[in-house]
Amino acid sequence: MTKDGRWPTRRLIAVLVLAFAARLVAGYWWQGRLPAERRFYFGDSESYWQLGQSIYRGQPYQYGDADARIFRTPGFPLVLGLLFQLLGDDNPSVYWARAWMAAWGTLAVAGVMVLARAIFGAEVACLAGLLVAVSPESIPLGTFILSEAGFCPFMLLHLYCWLAARRREKGDGGARGARGASGAPATLTAASLPLHSIAWACAGGIAAGVAVLMRPSWLLFLPFAAVLEFCIAAPRRQVVLRSGAMFLAMCLTLTPWWIRNYQVCGRWVPTTLQVGASLYDGLSPTARGNSDMRFVPEYVAQLRADDARSPVIRGASFEERLDQRLKEDALAWARAHPWEVVRLAGNKFLRIWSPWPADQGMSGVLVRVVIAGTYLPLLGLALLGWFAVGWRKWEALLCVLPAVYFTLLHMIFVGSIRYRQPAMLTLAILAACGLAEWLRRRKSGHSVSAGNQPGVTPDG
Repeated sequence: MTKDGRWPTRRLIAVLVLAFAARLVAGYWWQGRLPAERRFYFGDSESYWQLGQSIYRGQPYQYGDADARIFRTPGFPLVLGLLFQLLGDDNPSVYWARAWMAAWGTLAVAGVMVLARAIFGAEVACLAGLLVAVSPESIPLGTFILSEAGFCPFMLLHLYCWLAARRREKGDGGARGARGASGAPATLTAASLPLHSIAWACAGGIAAGVAVLMRPSWLLFLPFAAVLEFCIAAPRRQVVLRSGAMFLAMCLTLTPWWIRNYQVCGRWVPTTLQVGASLYDGLSPTARGNSDMRFVPEYVAQLRADDARSPVIRGASFEERLDQRLKEDALAWARAHPWEVVRLAGNKFLRIWSPWPADQGMSGVLVRVVIAGTYLPLLGLALLGWFAVGWRKWEALLCVLPAVYFTLLHMIFVGSIRYRQPAMLTLAILAACGLAEWLRRRKSGHSVSAGNQPGVTPDG
């Protein structure tokens, strides 16, 4: 780190080049090990690919037929559609798509470094970037053709804007504090403080809206985190105003999608009509904690048979009625089997935070050793960093909340280490802080209090 706290440019470039190279190599290696007749390993990738092609070609936005017109939010298909536009071909090689994902994965690494620098300074930012650049769990975020590639940069941007809005409200002008020419804290008027804060809050709301369009599961994070901040932070009136501005901006960002969905089905659909299927995947007689969508064709066939027996003009589309039936059956089963719901929640928790993947295609001994050998130390360092900074400090909580949120959410739906990977990006920031603290202790021979750590702001 430079003495004045500026970015060490060469180190920054080196980390980003390393991140891109690691994701590029991983993507090409992964594609090379797939059978020639199999373009993608995950079924989700095929749906995103086809929807991206529909956007590029100007075709109706639907997956397959008109019974799946609100199947996916358009964020990640737009990312793929931009790739098709750049290449001038509507069916490029998947290797180009892997390279495109590597670029987005590298953007997430840059986001980690920016957020880490805002909280802890340039030294921790470089360590965080290095940890994420080479992490076996973070590399797949820029390898697989899945929505996490587009989601993670906007998730990190949302968190950064939230932090910036809070600090502008405090009048410290950012991570180091606003100071006048004499070195004393600058005096800001009562009118200018909210304006800066609201501007950043609105930017955060826009980022949150785009993140939801990439990955709908982010929809409830803003109210979840805002309620927690309201409970622990003061003054609460400012928390309400800032969170309200952010929520309004998020809603405005999502409004075009909401209008389109209303035009399609005649009612408000906040994200997609796959909530019922996802809920039944996690809460049903066949649920085991992992994802197994083999029940969907059975429900489709059953609903079509019901329609054939009773050909009455209905107000809702087939897609809506399928979603509603799956949702009702999942909730009815959950009400009738509360202890099984608890058992499944525990199983999903273990699947999310398992040291290694439970998926049969990724459960080789070498994969388990590599992932566990990096995941467990990173988790330990994150805990060290969290408590070194102060576990109630809002900056530290902001790094932990995505992990808490995704865990609670997927204890209802399905569990997999895939669903913790975006949260591991922010935990890596705390891990870098813990590593920096450990290195300082070794160098100085004594513990450094959190309030005196270089790069850690004292405002909480």
